[in-house]
Amino acid sequence: MRRSPLKPKRDRPRRNEGRVTHGRMKEKGTDPTPEQQRFHASLRFYPDGRNRPCQCGCGKMGKAIHHLLARAPGKGRRRDHWFVTLLSHGCHNGRSDSVHGLGSEALFQRTHGVDLVAVAVDNLARWNAP
Repeated sequence: MRRSPLKPKRDRPRRNEGRVTHGRMKEKGTDPTPEQQRFHASLRFYPDGRNRPCQCGCGKMGKAIHHLLARAPGKGRRRDHWFVTLLSHGCHNGRSDSVHGLGSEALFQRTHGVDLVAVAVDNLARWNAP
């Protein structure tokens, strides 16, 4: 079987190559600030360094910080680094009945009886308490 020779490279770029012009793309979120990183660490670890348990009450060790998308007081419909809960791998996305496996925090609440929004609001209130 005979192959055709390779085509030469274009001498000018394609019309829209390398740029998006439709305006529907959103900017990626920012990385957490150092204070937000300390907040996440305070959720994951006790002051003596031991791991904290999952905040849904399953009894396993919390490993994943879950950023909630649900509406909450003073927050628009977007994820941020303050509105978070600590979940075990299984409760976060490791099983079919996890938050990501079910597809929403509301379904997770109906299935497990845990209001993640209330937990996240409580976490933030404890962090901001003097």
